[in-house]
Amino acid sequence: MYLTVPEYTSQSYALMVSKGLDENTSSRYLSTLQSVAINRIGNIHDYSMAISKPRGDYFRQQFSEMLVKGFSAGAVLALCLSEKISKSRAIRMYIEKIQNDCCKRVSEYMVNGVNVRFTESNIANNIWPRYKDVAHYWAAFFRGKVIDDPAQACFVDFSKFNIAERSVSGSGLGAFLALAEKYREHGVAFKPKKSEVPLLDPVSVIRI
Repeated sequence: MYLTVPEYTSQSYALMVSKGLDENTSSRYLSTLQSVAINRIGNIHDYSMAISKPRGDYFRQQFSEMLVKGFSAGAVLALCLSEKISKSRAIRMYIEKIQNDCCKRVSEYMVNGVNVRFTESNIANNIWPRYKDVAHYWAAFFRGKVIDDPAQACFVDFSKFNIAERSVSGSGLGAFLALAEKYREHGVAFKPKKSEVPLLDPVSVIRI
C-alpha cells in the first residue's frame, strides 16, 4: 500500500497535466492527496521506514506491534459492550486483567523488540483513536480466541476461529465477520453513560 501511493500520485499527475490542468495546481492537489493517504494507512514515519527499508523483519515487527495494539482496542470495545461501561472504565479493566494474568504490574509489553505501553493514557489517546474504526473486527478476534498470545503470532489462521453464542455461532472466516458485524451494530448504537455520541462513529467505522 505504501509503495503504491507515490506510483498512483505520479500517474495521476501525468494524467491531469495531459488533460490541460495547471501543473502547479495539480502538484499541490496531489501532494495533499498523498499526505492524506499516508496518514490514513499509518503515519509519515511508518511510510518513510517502509519505503527505505522494505525488509521482511521490518514488516513482521510492524505486524506484531499492530496485532497487539489492535487486540487491545478490540478488548476495550468488547468490555464496553458486555459490561455497559465507559471506554475509560473498560481500559482500566483491560489493564487490570493483563496485570492479573501476568501476576505483576505491567506498563510495557515487549513485542519483537518494540515496547507497547499498556497505560490508560496511551490506550485512550494513541491506540484507541487509531484502531477504533476497525475495533469491531478486533473485538471479534479478541472474543474468538483464535490465538493464545498475540505477541507471539506471525500468522492468523481464521479457519480455526470458532464461536458459539446466542447471536452468532459457527466457525471460519464467515463466523468471524458475522461476529464483527454484531459488534459494529452494537457499537454504533451504544452510548456510554454521560456521553452524547455512540462508542463507534457510524460514519467512519469500517464495514466489509
